[in-house]
Amino acid sequence: MNAHSEQAPEPITTDHRHTPIREGARVAYNKSGGIMLGRIVKVVRNEWKVARTGVAPKSWWTLKFILQIEGEDGNMSYIANPLSFVIIDYASK
Repeated sequence: MNAHSEQAPEPITTDHRHTPIREGARVAYNKSGGIMLGRIVKVVRNEWKVARTGVAPKSWWTLKFILQIEGEDGNMSYIANPLSFVIIDYASK
């Protein structure tokens, strides 16, 4: 994801349906073209970095986002695209 502005955009705090990202939340996510189920372990990285300085005071920003998810099969996955997962619910394990 990229943005062009003077200031860095706000960090990603929700999925694309505007559901807040929380540790332990149950999610469906894309893994090699398939849909997997799992739980959010933690947000590893969630920051905007300057990708390229622009004309005048504006710069191009790129999102550095990594979400660690434990799949129902017990394997760990790392999601780098905030559009490739959706939060299903916040129920406990």
